[in-house]
Amino acid sequence: MWGALMEIGMIEGTATVVSLADGTTSLYTSAGGGLVGGGAHRVVVAATRHFLSVVGAHLDTFDEDSERAPVPESGRVTFRALTYVGRRYLDLSEKDLCEPGHAFSALYQAGHEVVARLRLVNARD
Repeated sequence: MWGALMEIGMIEGTATVVSLADGTTSLYTSAGGGLVGGGAHRVVVAATRHFLSVVGAHLDTFDEDSERAPVPESGRVTFRALTYVGRRYLDLSEKDLCEPGHAFSALYQAGHEVVARLRLVNARD
């Protein structure tokens, strides 16, 4: 696996966390905003590597992803694994992911830790 994405569907669009194996980390919004350059900060890279490891641990539960896969609707979260043999995805309810003990809540928490670290280093810059 060379990367993973967490796409959060919201009423006003989507937010996409991009985490790559080389440490490259960014957050993009469909409204045109975002945070880039996270890979230059050790705390962000550490969160990215953790997110990638959690996605990797759940990879066998992901489905094959087509190149035309839609973005998630409001209230949904789509995780995408970028592997050397193709893309895979898992689409879940954000409400369910917030439930303690949900089978995939670790994915959601790890993805949000990447966002938190990106915001932290952005606030300091």
